[in-house]
Amino acid sequence: MGKNLIIIGNGFDLNCGLKSKYLDFFKYQIKKNEWLNNSISNLEIIKEQIGRNNYFDSHLLKNSFAISKSFSFWDLIFLLIDWSNDILMTDQTWTDIESMMKYYLNWVDSEVRDENFGPGSGEIYVDSIKNAVPLILEICLYDNNLYKEYFKNRIDFLVQQLKAFNNRFCQYIGSELKRHKKYESDATSLAQRIALKAPFDIISFNYTSPFQSRGNEVINIHGVASKKEIIFGICLDNNKQRQNIHHDETRVFTKEYQQLGLMTKGFQTSTSSPFYETISIYGLSLNGQDYDFFENLFDRHNLIGDCKTVFSFCYSVYKKEREREILAKFQDDVYFLITRYGDSHNKLDLLTTLMNNNIIQIRKI
Repeated sequence: MGKNLIIIGNGFDLNCGLKSKYLDFFKYQIKKNEWLNNSISNLEIIKEQIGRNNYFDSHLLKNSFAISKSFSFWDLIFLLIDWSNDILMTDQTWTDIESMMKYYLNWVDSEVRDENFGPGSGEIYVDSIKNAVPLILEICLYDNNLYKEYFKNRIDFLVQQLKAFNNRFCQYIGSELKRHKKYESDATSLAQRIALKAPFDIISFNYTSPFQSRGNEVINIHGVASKKEIIFGICLDNNKQRQNIHHDETRVFTKEYQQLGLMTKGFQTSTSSPFYETISIYGLSLNGQDYDFFENLFDRHNLIGDCKTVFSFCYSVYKKEREREILAKFQDDVYFLITRYGDSHNKLDLLTTLMNNNIIQIRKI
């Protein structure tokens, strides 16, 4: 029996009992920073004011968001983006932190200006909730006496704030691992089921590493929380975006740039084996934020040509009453991933070809 490669994402840790959703982390944040409850209540008042007359009272923001090691500027950014989309404190909260980073860097950041707004500026006109986000960020920068630091070197400021966010997320993952004593054995058992008990290596998108003592080759491409070395970053969708950002200072927020930093600290981005009989993918969203990873994976294993590796897309049903919905969503994700790759190589019938040759599987765990 040949060796397998397992590629896992956050769904794997969730199945093993870790509360590793960003919503769980956000609730942890509120527990650690109880003042956030009042601040969020003030934001809801502001939303009502904007909806009623397109003004909001900036006094409501005075001392509302204290930027510190326990609550970074990125925490505030993510909170406000969710607030503006009416998904704060729902199951959608922070479902895709990388998309919100891209949204901020591509739009909101360019709208944050040195306008001398402060929490005592009184009523401020704004035509929508969306356009209130950069104004609120400006006000909070002034309220925290951080506006000079931000406007002097915003990239360095944002990088340092992201480090503070990452450190606290590492602490949270550490607390979850202490809470869930059986995590390592549960993770090993689940991995063996995915690999059908064959020998396996692992590429993990998670910040946990329960397999290091098991003799497998384990690659944590986004870092490891226990080593306080993790990354959150944006993914570039196409070559045009890559060409634009290579000469842009925001490149430091891309995953590939940050992975270079991890490599200098001994982390790897790929396994050493040139071939796997089966590659099983489990717990990943398969969305655009990690498309460049899959593009490289498919290129490396010659998916367009004479592919000898079976790609097994695995899923679990976490709510029996939603089984049909979960499977339909998973099929959509696999379909769009493979057809996107095929289209980029002018291979419009790629999915059909792969299914006919038993290269693609969908398997329930």
